[in-house]
Amino acid sequence: MDFFREQAEKYEFKNDTYLKALEKVPVVSKEKVKTAMEFLLDVTLLISEMTQQRIEQIELNTTLKESEDKFRSLFELSPLGISITSIDGSLKINKAFSEILGYSLDELKAKKWQEITHPDDIQKSSDIVKSLLDGKVTNANYEKRYIHKNGNLIWTEVTTALKRDKNNRPEYFLTSINDITDRKKAEEELIDSNEKYFNLMDSLGTGVVLHAPDTSIIFSNPRASEIMGISHEQMQGKKAISPHWRFVRNDGIDMPLEEYPVNKALKLMNSFSEYIIGIKHPNRKYITWVNVNASLVFNNNNIKYVTISFNDITEQKRAEEELINHQKHLEELVNERTKELDEKNKELNNSMKVFVGRELTIRDLQKRIKVLEGK
Repeated sequence: MDFFREQAEKYEFKNDTYLKALEKVPVVSKEKVKTAMEFLLDVTLLISEMTQQRIEQIELNTTLKESEDKFRSLFELSPLGISITSIDGSLKINKAFSEILGYSLDELKAKKWQEITHPDDIQKSSDIVKSLLDGKVTNANYEKRYIHKNGNLIWTEVTTALKRDKNNRPEYFLTSINDITDRKKAEEELIDSNEKYFNLMDSLGTGVVLHAPDTSIIFSNPRASEIMGISHEQMQGKKAISPHWRFVRNDGIDMPLEEYPVNKALKLMNSFSEYIIGIKHPNRKYITWVNVNASLVFNNNNIKYVTISFNDITEQKRAEEELINHQKHLEELVNERTKELDEKNKELNNSMKVFVGRELTIRDLQKRIKVLEGK
Protein backbone atom coordinates (compact mmCIF):
# COMPACT_ATOMS: atom_id res chain seq x y z
CA MET A 1 0.00 0.00 0.00
CA ASP A 2 2.93 2.34 0.63
CA PHE A 3 3.61 2.27 -3.14
CA PHE A 4 0.08 3.43 -3.92
CA ARG A 5 0.23 6.20 -1.24
CA GLU A 6 3.41 7.45 -2.85
CA GLN A 7 1.71 7.35 -6.22
CA ALA A 8 -1.24 9.37 -4.84
CA GLU A 9 1.05 12.01 -3.39
CA LYS A 10 3.18 12.12 -6.56
CA TYR A 11 0.25 12.64 -8.87
CA GLU A 12 -1.76 14.67 -6.32
CA PHE A 13 -4.62 12.20 -6.02
CA LYS A 14 -6.86 12.21 -2.95
CA ASN A 15 -5.30 9.56 -0.81
CA ASP A 16 -8.48 8.02 0.71
CA THR A 17 -10.41 8.10 -2.58
CA TYR A 18 -7.47 6.60 -4.52
CA LEU A 19 -6.98 3.78 -2.02
CA LYS A 20 -10.71 2.96 -1.91
CA ALA A 21 -10.73 2.78 -5.73
CA LEU A 22 -7.82 0.41 -5.66
CA GLU A 23 -9.69 -1.89 -3.33
CA LYS A 24 -12.35 -2.35 -6.06
CA VAL A 25 -9.70 -3.41 -8.64
CA PRO A 26 -9.21 -7.22 -8.74
CA VAL A 27 -5.73 -8.41 -7.97
CA VAL A 28 -4.30 -10.96 -10.48
CA SER A 29 -1.19 -13.01 -9.91
CA LYS A 30 1.77 -12.96 -12.30
CA GLU A 31 1.11 -16.57 -13.27
CA LYS A 32 -2.43 -15.76 -14.37
CA VAL A 33 -1.20 -12.74 -16.30
CA LYS A 34 1.43 -14.87 -18.04
CA THR A 35 -1.15 -17.50 -18.89
CA ALA A 36 -3.52 -14.90 -20.26
CA MET A 37 -0.78 -13.31 -22.39
CA GLU A 38 0.24 -16.66 -23.83
CA PHE A 39 -3.40 -17.40 -24.68
CA LEU A 40 -3.77 -14.06 -26.42
CA LEU A 41 -0.55 -14.68 -28.31
CA ASP A 42 -1.76 -18.10 -29.47
CA VAL A 43 -5.07 -16.63 -30.59
CA THR A 44 -3.21 -13.89 -32.48
CA LEU A 45 -1.00 -16.47 -34.23
CA LEU A 46 -4.02 -18.61 -35.10
CA ILE A 47 -5.83 -15.64 -36.56
CA SER A 48 -2.70 -14.72 -38.51
CA GLU A 49 -2.33 -18.24 -39.91
CA MET A 50 -5.99 -18.43 -40.85
CA THR A 51 -5.72 -15.06 -42.54
CA GLN A 52 -2.62 -16.19 -44.50
CA GLN A 53 -4.34 -19.42 -45.50
CA ARG A 54 -7.35 -17.45 -46.63
CA ILE A 55 -5.12 -15.16 -48.70
CA GLU A 56 -3.33 -18.15 -50.21
CA GLN A 57 -6.69 -19.80 -50.95
CA ILE A 58 -7.92 -16.65 -52.65
CA GLU A 59 -4.69 -16.46 -54.70
CA LEU A 60 -4.96 -20.18 -55.52
CA ASN A 61 -8.58 -19.77 -56.57
CA THR A 62 -7.61 -16.80 -58.71
CA THR A 63 -4.75 -18.76 -60.32
CA LEU A 64 -7.01 -21.77 -60.82
CA LYS A 65 -9.69 -19.61 -62.42
CA GLU A 66 -7.10 -17.99 -64.71
CA SER A 67 -5.81 -21.44 -65.62
CA GLU A 68 -9.33 -22.68 -66.29
CA ASP A 69 -10.04 -19.60 -68.40
CA LYS A 70 -6.86 -20.18 -70.41
CA PHE A 71 -7.72 -23.85 -70.90
CA ARG A 72 -11.28 -22.94 -71.92
CA SER A 73 -9.94 -20.41 -74.43
CA LEU A 74 -7.44 -22.92 -75.75
CA PHE A 75 -10.12 -25.59 -75.92
CA GLU A 76 -12.67 -23.39 -77.68
CA LEU A 77 -10.39 -21.35 -79.98
CA SER A 78 -7.74 -23.93 -80.90
CA PRO A 79 -7.43 -24.67 -84.64
CA LEU A 80 -6.84 -28.30 -83.64
CA GLY A 81 -9.74 -30.53 -82.83
CA ILE A 82 -9.74 -31.23 -79.08
CA SER A 83 -11.84 -33.80 -77.27
CA ILE A 84 -12.26 -34.88 -73.68
CA THR A 85 -13.38 -38.49 -73.63
CA SER A 86 -14.68 -40.04 -70.44
CA ILE A 87 -13.86 -43.63 -69.56
CA ASP A 88 -17.31 -44.76 -70.74
CA GLY A 89 -16.63 -43.24 -74.19
CA SER A 90 -18.78 -40.09 -74.06
CA LEU A 91 -17.30 -37.02 -75.72
CA LYS A 92 -16.82 -33.35 -75.01
CA ILE A 93 -15.42 -31.63 -78.06
CA ASN A 94 -14.51 -28.16 -79.31
CA LYS A 95 -15.75 -26.33 -82.39
CA ALA A 96 -12.71 -27.28 -84.52
CA PHE A 97 -13.31 -30.97 -83.80
CA SER A 98 -16.92 -30.72 -84.93
CA GLU A 99 -15.94 -28.76 -88.06
CA ILE A 100 -13.36 -31.39 -89.03
CA LEU A 101 -15.99 -34.15 -88.85
CA GLY A 102 -18.93 -32.08 -90.13
CA TYR A 103 -21.15 -32.62 -87.10
CA SER A 104 -22.67 -30.03 -84.79
CA LEU A 105 -21.46 -29.91 -81.20
CA ASP A 106 -24.71 -31.41 -79.96
CA GLU A 107 -24.56 -34.24 -82.53
CA LEU A 108 -21.04 -35.21 -81.52
CA LYS A 109 -21.77 -35.02 -77.80
CA ALA A 110 -24.34 -37.77 -78.31
CA LYS A 111 -21.87 -40.12 -80.05
CA LYS A 112 -19.31 -42.61 -78.83
CA TRP A 113 -15.81 -42.40 -80.29
CA GLN A 114 -16.30 -45.82 -81.92
CA GLU A 115 -19.19 -44.44 -83.97
CA ILE A 116 -17.04 -41.83 -85.71
CA THR A 117 -13.93 -44.01 -86.14
CA HIS A 118 -13.19 -45.94 -89.32
CA PRO A 119 -13.91 -49.65 -88.66
CA ASP A 120 -10.35 -50.67 -89.58
CA ASP A 121 -8.92 -48.26 -86.97
CA ILE A 122 -11.16 -49.18 -84.02
CA GLN A 123 -8.94 -52.07 -82.89
CA LYS A 124 -5.79 -49.98 -83.13
CA SER A 125 -7.46 -47.19 -81.13
CA SER A 126 -8.69 -49.71 -78.56
CA ASP A 127 -5.19 -51.15 -78.16
CA ILE A 128 -3.79 -47.66 -77.57
CA VAL A 129 -6.54 -46.92 -75.03
CA LYS A 130 -5.73 -50.16 -73.22
CA SER A 131 -2.01 -49.33 -73.14
CA LEU A 132 -2.84 -45.97 -71.57
CA LEU A 133 -5.21 -47.49 -69.02
CA ASP A 134 -2.67 -50.21 -68.13
CA GLY A 135 -0.02 -47.55 -67.57
CA LYS A 136 2.28 -48.96 -70.26
CA VAL A 137 2.47 -45.52 -71.88
CA THR A 138 1.56 -42.04 -70.69
CA ASN A 139 0.63 -40.65 -74.10
CA ALA A 140 0.39 -41.75 -77.71
CA ASN A 141 0.76 -40.22 -81.16
CA TYR A 142 -0.63 -41.97 -84.22
CA GLU A 143 -2.58 -41.58 -87.46
CA LYS A 144 -6.27 -42.36 -87.42
CA ARG A 145 -9.17 -42.29 -89.86
CA TYR A 146 -12.42 -40.70 -88.81
CA ILE A 147 -15.73 -40.84 -90.68
CA HIS A 148 -17.10 -37.46 -91.77
CA LYS A 149 -20.83 -36.88 -91.47
CA ASN A 150 -21.06 -37.08 -95.28
CA GLY A 151 -19.31 -40.47 -95.24
CA ASN A 152 -15.91 -39.31 -96.44
CA LEU A 153 -12.73 -40.49 -94.73
CA ILE A 154 -10.85 -37.90 -92.70
CA TRP A 155 -7.19 -38.66 -92.03
CA THR A 156 -5.94 -37.19 -88.75
CA GLU A 157 -2.80 -37.09 -86.67
CA VAL A 158 -3.87 -37.91 -83.13
CA THR A 159 -2.15 -37.09 -79.84
CA THR A 160 -3.82 -38.45 -76.71
CA ALA A 161 -3.03 -38.68 -73.00
CA LEU A 162 -4.86 -40.15 -70.00
CA LYS A 163 -5.66 -37.87 -67.04
CA ARG A 164 -5.69 -39.62 -63.66
CA ASP A 165 -6.92 -38.38 -60.26
CA LYS A 166 -4.81 -38.05 -57.11
CA ASN A 167 -5.40 -41.75 -56.42
CA ASN A 168 -4.10 -42.65 -59.88
CA ARG A 169 -7.53 -43.67 -61.08
CA PRO A 170 -8.31 -42.87 -64.75
CA GLU A 171 -10.57 -39.84 -65.22
CA TYR A 172 -10.62 -38.94 -68.91
CA PHE A 173 -8.64 -38.89 -72.16
CA LEU A 174 -7.46 -35.55 -73.50
CA THR A 175 -7.05 -35.83 -77.26
CA SER A 176 -6.09 -33.44 -80.05
CA ILE A 177 -6.55 -34.17 -83.75
CA ASN A 178 -4.98 -32.47 -86.73
CA ASP A 179 -6.66 -32.90 -90.12
CA ILE A 180 -4.01 -34.29 -92.49
CA THR A 181 -6.38 -35.44 -95.25
CA ASP A 182 -4.83 -33.09 -97.84
CA ARG A 183 -1.35 -34.23 -96.88
CA LYS A 184 -2.33 -37.90 -97.20
CA LYS A 185 -3.84 -37.22 -100.62
CA ALA A 186 -0.64 -35.45 -101.66
CA GLU A 187 1.41 -38.40 -100.37
CA GLU A 188 -0.74 -40.85 -102.32
CA GLU A 189 -0.38 -38.73 -105.46
CA LEU A 190 3.36 -38.56 -104.87
CA ILE A 191 3.54 -42.33 -104.42
CA ASP A 192 1.55 -42.79 -107.62
CA SER A 193 3.79 -40.32 -109.41
CA ASN A 194 6.90 -42.05 -108.08
CA GLU A 195 5.60 -45.43 -109.23
CA LYS A 196 5.04 -44.03 -112.69
CA TYR A 197 8.47 -42.40 -112.62
CA PHE A 198 10.25 -45.56 -111.53
CA ASN A 199 8.31 -47.64 -114.05
CA LEU A 200 9.47 -45.19 -116.70
CA MET A 201 13.05 -45.39 -115.41
CA ASP A 202 12.90 -49.18 -115.47
CA SER A 203 11.66 -49.24 -119.05
CA LEU A 204 14.15 -46.72 -120.42
CA GLY A 205 16.86 -47.90 -122.75
CA THR A 206 19.09 -45.23 -121.22
CA GLY A 207 21.11 -45.81 -118.07
CA VAL A 208 20.29 -43.33 -115.30
CA VAL A 209 22.30 -42.84 -112.09
CA LEU A 210 21.67 -40.26 -109.36
CA HIS A 211 24.70 -39.25 -107.32
CA ALA A 212 24.69 -37.46 -103.96
CA PRO A 213 27.05 -34.48 -103.64
CA ASP A 214 29.69 -36.86 -102.22
CA THR A 215 29.37 -38.86 -105.50
CA SER A 216 27.75 -41.87 -103.77
CA ILE A 217 24.96 -43.48 -105.81
CA ILE A 218 21.47 -42.98 -104.39
CA PHE A 219 19.50 -44.36 -107.34
CA SER A 220 20.14 -46.33 -110.52
CA ASN A 221 17.80 -47.96 -113.02
CA PRO A 222 18.13 -51.52 -114.38
CA ARG A 223 19.62 -50.33 -117.67
CA ALA A 224 22.43 -48.58 -115.81
CA SER A 225 23.31 -51.83 -114.02
CA GLU A 226 23.22 -53.70 -117.33
CA ILE A 227 25.56 -51.24 -119.05
CA MET A 228 27.91 -50.96 -116.05
CA GLY A 229 28.02 -54.72 -115.63
CA ILE A 230 27.09 -54.89 -111.92
CA SER A 231 23.84 -55.54 -110.05
CA HIS A 232 21.49 -52.89 -108.71
CA GLU A 233 22.45 -53.83 -105.14
CA GLN A 234 26.14 -53.43 -105.96
CA MET A 235 25.48 -50.02 -107.47
CA GLN A 236 23.87 -48.55 -104.37
CA GLY A 237 26.19 -46.42 -102.25
CA LYS A 238 29.16 -46.78 -104.61
CA LYS A 239 31.25 -43.68 -105.20
CA ALA A 240 33.14 -42.51 -108.26
CA ILE A 241 36.34 -44.07 -106.90
CA SER A 242 34.80 -47.54 -106.70
CA PRO A 243 37.13 -50.32 -107.98
CA HIS A 244 34.17 -51.94 -109.76
CA TRP A 245 34.89 -49.86 -112.85
CA ARG A 246 37.52 -47.76 -114.65
CA PHE A 247 36.81 -45.17 -117.29
CA VAL A 248 38.90 -44.47 -120.37
CA ARG A 249 38.96 -41.51 -122.70
CA ASN A 250 37.70 -41.60 -126.26
CA ASP A 251 41.24 -42.43 -127.41
CA GLY A 252 41.42 -45.45 -125.05
CA ILE A 253 43.75 -43.83 -122.49
CA ASP A 254 42.85 -44.29 -118.82
CA MET A 255 40.76 -41.37 -117.57
CA PRO A 256 41.94 -39.51 -114.45
CA LEU A 257 39.46 -39.40 -111.56
CA GLU A 258 38.67 -35.70 -111.98
CA GLU A 259 37.39 -36.40 -115.50
CA TYR A 260 34.83 -38.96 -114.34
CA PRO A 261 31.36 -37.67 -115.31
CA VAL A 262 30.05 -36.92 -111.81
CA ASN A 263 33.32 -35.29 -110.73
CA LYS A 264 33.43 -33.25 -113.91
CA ALA A 265 29.87 -32.00 -113.31
CA LEU A 266 30.66 -31.09 -109.70
CA LYS A 267 33.82 -29.30 -110.77
CA LEU A 268 32.11 -27.35 -113.55
CA MET A 269 28.99 -26.77 -111.42
CA ASN A 270 27.16 -27.08 -114.71
CA SER A 271 25.54 -29.59 -117.03
CA PHE A 272 27.19 -31.11 -120.11
CA SER A 273 26.33 -33.57 -122.87
CA GLU A 274 27.83 -35.77 -125.61
CA TYR A 275 30.70 -36.89 -123.36
CA ILE A 276 32.17 -40.09 -124.83
CA ILE A 277 33.87 -42.44 -122.38
CA GLY A 278 34.73 -46.12 -122.18
CA ILE A 279 34.00 -48.41 -119.24
CA LYS A 280 36.50 -51.10 -118.32
CA HIS A 281 35.01 -53.82 -116.15
CA PRO A 282 37.16 -56.55 -114.54
CA ASN A 283 34.84 -59.28 -115.85
CA ARG A 284 34.65 -57.99 -119.43
CA LYS A 285 37.26 -58.44 -122.12
CA TYR A 286 35.98 -55.48 -124.10
CA ILE A 287 35.43 -51.79 -123.42
CA THR A 288 31.83 -50.63 -123.13
CA TRP A 289 31.49 -47.24 -124.80
CA VAL A 290 28.83 -44.78 -123.63
CA ASN A 291 27.62 -41.31 -124.54
CA VAL A 292 27.13 -39.40 -121.25
CA ASN A 293 24.93 -36.45 -120.30
CA ALA A 294 25.07 -34.82 -116.85
CA SER A 295 22.82 -32.35 -115.08
CA LEU A 296 22.80 -30.81 -111.61
CA VAL A 297 19.69 -30.50 -109.42
CA PHE A 298 19.82 -27.69 -106.85
CA ASN A 299 17.91 -26.98 -103.64
CA ASN A 300 18.32 -23.46 -102.23
CA ASN A 301 21.56 -23.00 -104.20
CA ASN A 302 22.96 -26.25 -102.80
CA ILE A 303 23.46 -29.33 -104.97
CA LYS A 304 20.80 -31.90 -104.16
CA TYR A 305 22.02 -34.57 -106.56
CA VAL A 306 23.75 -35.08 -109.91
CA THR A 307 21.92 -36.94 -112.66
CA ILE A 308 24.12 -38.96 -115.01
CA SER A 309 22.42 -40.54 -118.02
CA PHE A 310 24.20 -42.60 -120.65
CA ASN A 311 23.53 -44.67 -123.75
CA ASP A 312 25.52 -47.72 -124.82
CA ILE A 313 27.22 -46.82 -128.10
CA THR A 314 29.59 -49.80 -128.14
CA GLU A 315 28.18 -51.20 -131.39
CA GLN A 316 28.22 -47.74 -132.94
CA LYS A 317 31.80 -47.31 -131.79
CA ARG A 318 32.77 -50.66 -133.27
CA ALA A 319 31.01 -49.81 -136.53
CA GLU A 320 32.87 -46.49 -136.65
CA GLU A 321 36.17 -48.27 -136.01
CA GLU A 322 35.39 -50.82 -138.70
CA LEU A 323 34.50 -48.01 -141.11
CA ILE A 324 37.72 -46.21 -140.28
CA ASN A 325 39.71 -49.44 -140.78
CA HIS A 326 37.87 -50.06 -144.07
CA GLN A 327 38.65 -46.54 -145.23
CA LYS A 328 42.28 -47.03 -144.32
CA HIS A 329 42.31 -50.29 -146.25
CA LEU A 330 40.75 -48.62 -149.29
CA GLU A 331 43.27 -45.83 -149.08
CA GLU A 332 46.07 -48.39 -148.98
CA LEU A 333 44.59 -50.18 -152.00
CA VAL A 334 44.23 -46.90 -153.87
CA ASN A 335 47.77 -45.93 -153.00
CA GLU A 336 49.09 -49.30 -154.19
CA ARG A 337 47.09 -49.10 -157.43
CA THR A 338 48.23 -45.54 -157.99
CA LYS A 339 51.81 -46.61 -157.52
CA GLU A 340 51.33 -49.44 -160.03
CA LEU A 341 49.77 -47.05 -162.55
CA ASP A 342 52.61 -44.59 -162.08
CA GLU A 343 55.12 -47.35 -162.85
CA LYS A 344 53.12 -48.44 -165.92
CA ASN A 345 53.00 -44.85 -167.14
CA LYS A 346 56.73 -44.56 -166.76
CA GLU A 347 57.25 -47.74 -168.80
CA LEU A 348 54.81 -46.48 -171.44
CA ASN A 349 56.55 -43.15 -171.65
CA ASN A 350 59.91 -44.89 -172.10
CA SER A 351 58.43 -47.11 -174.78
CA MET A 352 56.97 -44.09 -176.58
CA LYS A 353 60.31 -42.37 -176.53
CA VAL A 354 61.97 -45.40 -178.11
CA PHE A 355 59.19 -45.66 -180.68
CA VAL A 356 59.41 -41.99 -181.60
CA GLY A 357 63.19 -42.22 -181.93
CA ARG A 358 62.93 -45.21 -184.26
CA GLU A 359 60.25 -43.47 -186.36
CA LEU A 360 62.52 -40.47 -186.84
CA THR A 361 65.43 -42.73 -187.92
CA ILE A 362 63.29 -44.51 -190.56
CA ARG A 363 62.11 -41.23 -192.04
CA ASP A 364 65.67 -39.99 -192.28
CA LEU A 365 66.73 -43.17 -194.17
CA GLN A 366 63.82 -42.80 -196.61
CA LYS A 367 64.90 -39.26 -197.42
CA ARG A 368 68.45 -40.40 -198.11
CA ILE A 369 67.25 -43.19 -200.38
CA LYS A 370 65.18 -40.76 -202.38
CA VAL A 371 68.18 -38.50 -202.80
CA LEU A 372 70.30 -41.36 -204.07
CA GLU A 373 67.66 -42.40 -206.56
CA GLY A 374 67.64 -38.88 -207.93
CA LYS A 375 64.16 -38.19 -206.89
